[in-house]
Amino acid sequence: MRREPGGAATPALYVVLAFVWCLIFAIGAAVLYYLICPRLSAWHPVLARAAFLVLAIPVAACTFFFVLQALSFSVGRDLLAFIPFAQRRALVMALFPLCRVLGGLLGQSREEVSASCIAFNNRIARWAKGLREGGELLVLLPRCLQHSECKQQLVERITNCQQCGTCAIAHLVGLMKSYTFAMAVVTGGELARKIVGDIAPSRIIAVACESELVKGLQEISRIPITAIPNRRPGGPCRDTVIDLEEFEQVLHSFASPRRRDQ
Repeated sequence: MRREPGGAATPALYVVLAFVWCLIFAIGAAVLYYLICPRLSAWHPVLARAAFLVLAIPVAACTFFFVLQALSFSVGRDLLAFIPFAQRRALVMALFPLCRVLGGLLGQSREEVSASCIAFNNRIARWAKGLREGGELLVLLPRCLQHSECKQQLVERITNCQQCGTCAIAHLVGLMKSYTFAMAVVTGGELARKIVGDIAPSRIIAVACESELVKGLQEISRIPITAIPNRRPGGPCRDTVIDLEEFEQVLHSFASPRRRDQ
């Protein structure tokens, strides 16, 4: 899988898998039209033309979308700004189960396909406008980011952190002194959805493993989400870590500096 110089995944794998599926859809539509066209023409010529449009338009639109999106990534300019963000991400995530299957057949792991999908999402989320003008930025962190021996109750109340420096949460809480944003530790998707509903943020930065991030992207389509996969040196769901430099770069892009009087 192609990666950025810093080691992060790129959208390239996901774009290729999506293109292959567009080709498969096109071949399938052509075969289906070839089979039904004679009978439809016998009934009425208009039916054959209508069937062609019904089959061709979705395939052409899907192909057009991914072609322009790939070009946007190449030139660094959003060529699809006229399409609402929610519709763009919905199409990207709708293909994920198929791309995951195809990736597996081509020797790519689920984590690699998920990471490339996340990178694709992050590119389009970077260009997207916030859901609400002036809305709050929300940072969602997984419970496993907290050190396993820490006894502080941080879920939904991250200010309980004593900032001992044992885990990355201490550093992230410290960033709240410099930037204006809300932050919460969550135990899963249900609590994350509740917090999103309560805060109604304009944008989200989410940290989790690839599988949980993809689930979140599939469930929340209206709000631009920048997803940052964590790292798991001790195995899944225990003492995970994140790239603090990457996180601060993302935070700096979206969060407003905190005023001195706040």
